[in-house]
Amino acid sequence: MFRPLNYTKEFQYITMQKIKIIAKTIYKHLQDNASLILVCTIIGIIHLLYQNYQFGGWNHSIQIPILKSYFHTDLYPNDRMIETRSYFITFYFMFLGLIDRIFGHLELIFLIAYLITEVLFFIAVYHFAYALFKDKNVAILAVILLFTPKPIIGGDLIHWDHHNHTHAVMPYILFSLALFMKGHTRKAYGLLGFAANIHIQSVTYVVPMFALVSFVDFMQNRKTTGWRNGILTLLKDYSFFIIFGLPCLAWAFAKSGGPFNGEWIAQLYERSKHHTFPFSWDKKEFTNYLLFFTLGILSWMIAIKNSDDKKIHRNFALFTLVVLVFCGMAIVFSEYYPVKIILRIQMFRSTKFLTIFMALYSCYIIKYFWDKGTLHKILAIGTFLALLLPEYLKFMVLLILLYQFAETKKLHWGVLAFATGVLILRVFVPHESLPDKFRTEEITGFVSPLFEDKLRVILTVLLVFWLFMKSQSKRWLTYASTIIACLVIIAYVLPATYHRVVLPYEKRGAWINMQLWIKDNTPIDAMFITPPYLQSFRVFSERGAVAEWKDGTQQFFDTEYSFEWWERITDLGKEDKAFYENLSKERLLELCKKYSASYIVFPTTKKLDLPSIYENKEFRVYKCDQA
Repeated sequence: MFRPLNYTKEFQYITMQKIKIIAKTIYKHLQDNASLILVCTIIGIIHLLYQNYQFGGWNHSIQIPILKSYFHTDLYPNDRMIETRSYFITFYFMFLGLIDRIFGHLELIFLIAYLITEVLFFIAVYHFAYALFKDKNVAILAVILLFTPKPIIGGDLIHWDHHNHTHAVMPYILFSLALFMKGHTRKAYGLLGFAANIHIQSVTYVVPMFALVSFVDFMQNRKTTGWRNGILTLLKDYSFFIIFGLPCLAWAFAKSGGPFNGEWIAQLYERSKHHTFPFSWDKKEFTNYLLFFTLGILSWMIAIKNSDDKKIHRNFALFTLVVLVFCGMAIVFSEYYPVKIILRIQMFRSTKFLTIFMALYSCYIIKYFWDKGTLHKILAIGTFLALLLPEYLKFMVLLILLYQFAETKKLHWGVLAFATGVLILRVFVPHESLPDKFRTEEITGFVSPLFEDKLRVILTVLLVFWLFMKSQSKRWLTYASTIIACLVIIAYVLPATYHRVVLPYEKRGAWINMQLWIKDNTPIDAMFITPPYLQSFRVFSERGAVAEWKDGTQQFFDTEYSFEWWERITDLGKEDKAFYENLSKERLLELCKKYSASYIVFPTTKKLDLPSIYENKEFRVYKCDQA
């Protein structure tokens, strides 16, 4: 009769032991990575300032209203754009919305989330580079060189100036890549599945990379492991991704997004061709990226010649193949034979990961060249500057030529032929010309803020101080300097950063000040006609809008909405400022009646013969008189 009690005590004991083991493991990881975390925190804050962080603009014009609508169901009634949230497949904004619901102060939540993401990104880059090359110097170089923008095709970014789910997912994907490189395959698949719940589109680019490498490994080892065991191992690996990514995967498969026809494609082309239709893009963009890719391929070839672990570099060749196949599919199935799922995925955005791969190999080549003779050291400096400062990427053509000259013996004839072909092709296609002279303004423009801006000066000095103290042999100096650095960050740097990027409302301009007045002085269910060429009206006003040009992003996910949005935005003039400002009073009242709008926001450059309820230097708000 006492067995249940004994069983309970035994169960509690085992549970406590497991908790202790997990806690010790976490503590050990934190202890091992304490220096990296501190350095990446300082770099992350500097990068936040470098990016000119903002809140409320660009993609926030859609994401923040959707976020608010999850837990404030009375907001945005009858706003057609908000109704597309069922096709907005991510749990990330639900999570942030829940935090906002509990604690409030959404701007602070977004700032903290942005900073955490930046710190995790640089930590993940370090671990990814170290897993690939087993060299701390290369990993440090990777953190430095991925600080600045890099070329990507398809309108995507590695770093954003605002926080969104595309930004938030990157550290987790990079950590999964590091785990995959270390051979922790199932952990990598599981983490990638978790990341799918944040941004399934980005994960879609990486899953086939893992799957292809796993399949190639299976085919190579099938004779020793056997077909049955090999297939079971594959299925177990894939199942980890499916299990952890199941919520978002189920959501994605449940939403087809409406009909697919030529009208939708035509609307998509006019609104979003910069993401989806490669033949409409500037040809120079392709040429520049091809040069960057060639530089990375040369670096990869040298790395694989010098490495004892050929397999890990073979994996990157397979990763690259997946991205190239994606790009090929994007061309065929968007320009020639349009396929809905291909158009929605925007496959050229996968070049973001190819860019990171090529940048990591370039970091290896910098270290490799630096350990050799004078010519190689010059090449190392040139490569470092080209990758650090975007303007110097124009010199890639010279670097490719010099790489071939300096490392002819290490390069396969096929790679040499490819690089030579790219240089010849460049002559016959549109490209960016080499600068007339080498300018130092880029260097001074990058360095000067670190010494002219008070906050960045403190961060830079703090980083140098801590690195110097850590280099000393006395452990207590390291501990003391770490405590000092943490105190300075918490007591001064973080509050100063907050006040730098989160401005008082009165300093945010006429557009936002008008929205704040509207929030406090109009009914919560009011619908507004606003200038369609402006964005983010819903963010601060918390009121519905008939249509903004930015709302067209949702046409990727909900084609039925796309047709309705197109009618609305066409009535308002699309991006044509003059069209909207020349709308007559009668036409505006017709549109108010058609779309059940009660108010009109109009520039002060033209006065309408309607009751005005608010005015500032740039905008007036009119009450629709539909009687």
